[in-house]
Amino acid sequence: MKHLIIFCMILTACQSSPEDMGLKEAVKWLNKLEINNKTFKPYTVKALKDLKVLELVGTPVTDMDLVHLKALKNLKALDLSSTHVTDKGLVHLKALKGLTTLVLIGTRVTDEGLVHLKTLKNLTTLTLMGTQVTDAGVKDLKKALPKSNIIK
Repeated sequence: MKHLIIFCMILTACQSSPEDMGLKEAVKWLNKLEINNKTFKPYTVKALKDLKVLELVGTPVTDMDLVHLKALKNLKALDLSSTHVTDKGLVHLKALKGLTTLVLIGTRVTDEGLVHLKTLKNLTTLTLMGTQVTDAGVKDLKKALPKSNIIK
């Protein structure tokens, strides 16, 4: 039996998780998941332990939803652009020690939330455009993450 390897899956208009769509075996090989629909529920991705890239742009993700991402220990890139994430939600990202890229464009993140990112020592790119983060906040975070490219 040949194995189906899916490197990237894009869910735009569906209202189910990959597992609900009968792809339970296939999702364990999933490397990148891009979801850009308004009905997505974050708890559906916590079983995707080998996921490397997760794009949740424009989904209704909130601070409480981010708790489900803690299980994604292999995650390297996370895009939460245009979601409802605030400073309080960033605490749930502390467990993602391997994260190298984090995109928070258009979220309600401020300087206050950046404290939760200081332990992400592998973070090389952080995009904060369209947030309420100040230059002072970026400067302070840069002290903890000197190798990071922080784009504001």
